[in-house]
Amino acid sequence: MGLKEFARSLVPGNDGALAQQIQQAEQQKAQKKAKQQAAKREADRKRNAKAHRERLAREGNKDARWRS
Repeated sequence: MGLKEFARSLVPGNDGALAQQIQQAEQQKAQKKAKQQAAKREADRKRNAKAHRERLAREGNKDARWRS
């Protein structure tokens, strides 16, 4: 919780709505971060798979030639 949220939480009468708003914002941030991490993992996986195929092809592995 940031300073703004803390200051708003001190105002009487805002507790329920403010808590819900803060929780929703935190959930959205967590979902966005999870999507970014998943996209990064997928990009890393693809890059590593491509590098692996290229490495096998350079080493003369017959299986790697027909997979590419």
